[in-house]
Amino acid sequence: MRVFALFMILYVLFDIRRRLWEKDKFVTQKEFEEYKALQAASNTQVGKRLDSMESSAFS
Repeated sequence: MRVFALFMILYVLFDIRRRLWEKDKFVTQKEFEEYKALQAASNTQVGKRLDSMESSAFS
C-alpha cells in the first residue's frame, strides 16, 4: 500500500509539472486555450478513426 501511495504522489507531482510546462510554452492564455481545443479535436478524430477501424475489422 505504501508503494502504491508513493507512485500516486510521484504521478501527481509529474503531472502538475507537465501541465505547468505546457502552459509556459505559450505566450498568452488565448494561445493556450486554442492549443487545448486543437488537442481535444485531434483526440476525438483519433477516437473516431479507431472506431471505424474496429468496425471494419469485425464486419
